[in-house]
Amino acid sequence: MHLRALAIDALGLVAPRSVAIQDWRLLILLQALRGLVAFYVLYSLINGKTYLQQEVPHGTISNIGTSTEYFDGLVDKHAFHAPSDGATTTVTASNGVSRTFDLMPCSDATAIDAAYKFNRSFGFEFDHLMCAFLDSDELVREFPSGGIFVTTHVYYKLVYRNYLSGGSAATCAADTSGLTVGSNPIFTNEGVSYTVPLRKKLGDVCYYSKEFSYLPVAPEAIEIRIDHTYDTASGVKAGTNPPVYVRRAGSDVDIKTFAAGESVRLTVEEILEAVGVDLDKRYAEIDSVNELFGQGVDAANTPKIRTGGMRVIAKMLYYNYNLDGKRSATGSHEPYAVLELTPRLAWTTLGQDVTHRVPIEGELAEPVSFGSGNSGRPKDNYYSDWERYGIYVEVSSAGIIATFNLVYFVNVLVSGLVLFGVSQILCILMATTCFGARSKMYSRMLYERTHFERNIAAYGVQAIIAAQIFKNSGKTDALTVDDLTDLLESAFSQSKDAEKGANVVVDAKRAFSRDELKQMAYYIIRSGNFEAVEKYKEKRLHLGVDEVHDKTINMNEFIDLATSGAIDVPLVKSIIHSNGVGQIEDSTPSPAAAA
Repeated sequence: MHLRALAIDALGLVAPRSVAIQDWRLLILLQALRGLVAFYVLYSLINGKTYLQQEVPHGTISNIGTSTEYFDGLVDKHAFHAPSDGATTTVTASNGVSRTFDLMPCSDATAIDAAYKFNRSFGFEFDHLMCAFLDSDELVREFPSGGIFVTTHVYYKLVYRNYLSGGSAATCAADTSGLTVGSNPIFTNEGVSYTVPLRKKLGDVCYYSKEFSYLPVAPEAIEIRIDHTYDTASGVKAGTNPPVYVRRAGSDVDIKTFAAGESVRLTVEEILEAVGVDLDKRYAEIDSVNELFGQGVDAANTPKIRTGGMRVIAKMLYYNYNLDGKRSATGSHEPYAVLELTPRLAWTTLGQDVTHRVPIEGELAEPVSFGSGNSGRPKDNYYSDWERYGIYVEVSSAGIIATFNLVYFVNVLVSGLVLFGVSQILCILMATTCFGARSKMYSRMLYERTHFERNIAAYGVQAIIAAQIFKNSGKTDALTVDDLTDLLESAFSQSKDAEKGANVVVDAKRAFSRDELKQMAYYIIRSGNFEAVEKYKEKRLHLGVDEVHDKTINMNEFIDLATSGAIDVPLVKSIIHSNGVGQIEDSTPSPAAAA
């Protein structure tokens, strides 16, 4: 076969045949299903953004807590504040911006103790509270993990260990009033000695301790500065300090925004306002189901937040293309961050921070061992325990960073096309099962049944009819182009017999002209003449007009063209010989066999 013919056969389009069922019920169902599929595809692309390849970025957080003009001014206000001055004060920074803060009654020991004291458990009775005028460096603790702690309450314990010279049988003094280190009292403050009671005796060691509760002033004026970077595993996106939107978790309201390149700067007060928390309210006043009750007189109470501390979960979530879920618009491919703040009301402490101290006179004592020292017994020693309660801001990172992916986009479109096909299949099932007698007709139209013998029989009948038509043409050997044109004219053109066709009206749109019928005759010669067919098979070239005009079509060619389809002469011959000439399939037993 010619190469051109092979190429055309290889590249030819094979398309399925469809049957159009004209039924308004099926039309409505099909259009409704297609509408749903179109909505699904558009929703996936626009709102679901399924064309994006998404990944979770890795963020690195660094922070620092610093003093502000408001902090210094508020500490100064507390130092000279009396309860009669009011519960709030206004501090004005050098830029002219003023802010109002709550004040603690630092000059009234009874009032401050009554407001904040709390009995947490044995050994942790927070009473006799007093204000502490500490610097910001003493209040803030930063962590490499990205968290930051701001102290609001210090539980300070001072312990003196006195080793009895008489061994375990000796008795401890009731307090330290009679004890000295050399010629100095055990506990002094600005030259004034004070008495510390005995707490316990273990072996030959007497423990004397005193507890203090301090409330640092102005922790809410501490400013927390956060710098952050992000990158993705794919390496497509990376950056430092993108735009940040501060929100409370679950809300789409931007409390504060920071432009690209800016550090996040929030005071403790701004963070507390964002999460709806007041340091001077109890846990249960903020969270009604909070049951972190104390003991004794506080068995039915929860602590105030300034006393017990709290956590703030700060999630730095990186997004682009508006993937934070608050907007359906595509948005920019440039990443931004959403800082979500969530309050957690619970006892929050950095734990014990123990420091061993050297006595006023003598060498440094061994603080741990109960064995004998250089002089035959351990030296008396002190240790202090500085336990901080406060606000721990736990900063972590997550989010979704995406890039456009052509494969994902094509997959969405392909899934839509597949669903279009499924909707058509559902309509076909309905057409063939739900409409009674019509369903039987639709089923036969959609699923053509092939019967071996019936199809061959139909082929033979078609050949007989074609032969009869050929004979009726008056031509016994072959039909020329003009003969075929005359036959076609008799079939399609308006009758020329005035007597028989006077009442016959043929629409001009449905009648062919002589030239049009001649062109149709050319097609018949091209498709029926065996020589023309062979030429087309070999070279995929049709006969020209002049060549066709000189060609004819005989009866065999005419019959072959009239019966063209799935069955032809070679196929019928092959089937007949495969069954055996003179043999037919018969499933009915003969009378002799039946007898």
